[in-house]
Amino acid sequence: MVENGLIRLDGDGTSLLIDARGPGVPIVRHWGAPLPAGIDLAGLSDSQCRPVPNNALDEDVPPSLLPETGFGAFGQPGLSGSRADGTGWATAFCLIATDRTENGVTFRLEEPAARLALSLSLEIDAATGVLASRASVSNSGDDSYRLDWCAAAVLPLPAICGEGLAFDGQWNREFHERRLALGPVSYTH
Repeated sequence: MVENGLIRLDGDGTSLLIDARGPGVPIVRHWGAPLPAGIDLAGLSDSQCRPVPNNALDEDVPPSLLPETGFGAFGQPGLSGSRADGTGWATAFCLIATDRTENGVTFRLEEPAARLALSLSLEIDAATGVLASRASVSNSGDDSYRLDWCAAAVLPLPAICGEGLAFDGQWNREFHERRLALGPVSYTH
């Protein structure tokens, strides 16, 4: 469902509400228990806005699917890199298109100053509720861009999550299961 820039994806036992009403990278406003039919998506999304704390920017910078230094996000950026002359390191992508599929959505974004294009895709499996994410970055400039890091998506976890499951390893022990205790920190994998 798409309703005035709000995208709702539903899977078995879960719902995802993405706010794509702003000019930048969309924001996850809900990921958790299934949302009831007929719920006011705009009201729910707006209720998730946070107050502006003391000694902070004049406007709240909620964590988007790809946090960006250029929009004032603190902490680990979702994309890091630069051009050889040092430019393009603080991106501020603008949403140019939203393509909806039956169980997913793709956001196409551009960053004219850094001369980059970004595609972020989210798809939820209706039968299992598993969420898959993909990201791709394209260089539209004439010179090279050194991409150091790009997150497939930055997703908020509900407060009830106490453990994460990651699969990592090296060539002789790939896809090694690792359980992680989660706390009030960010986890980058």
